[in-house]
Amino acid sequence: MFLGYSFLVYTHIINQNYHNKYLNQFFSGIWISMAIQSFVYVIFTLITVKPFYPIFFGILIIGFIFGWIINIYFNKWYTKKIFNNIRKKFNRQHIIQKIKEQSENENIDENEEKSLETIVSEKKM
Repeated sequence: MFLGYSFLVYTHIINQNYHNKYLNQFFSGIWISMAIQSFVYVIFTLITVKPFYPIFFGILIIGFIFGWIINIYFNKWYTKKIFNNIRKKFNRQHIIQKIKEQSENENIDENEEKSLETIVSEKKM
């Protein structure tokens, strides 16, 4: 159970399945609390201690808050990563466009100078 819930938490945090951040945070909180509870249950089973179920209620609350906070952190990190990639791509395209415009302006300026030179040389003759 612990491995299954851990896998669900991992895939949920990586994929962010829902388009609502509060819904994503809610499910992350639920799944992390379930994963922690199942881990504690496995530990209790291995050391042959009878589970004390009010502990699991406390773990539920702490795990839910922990999952909520982790989802906020990953959501901000992933959003920042996407924003930086878009900004880099925009800046790269913007720089290429500026270079093209500058080269076109330089070509136009050279043509204008040549035409002025020919006009001046024709008038002198």
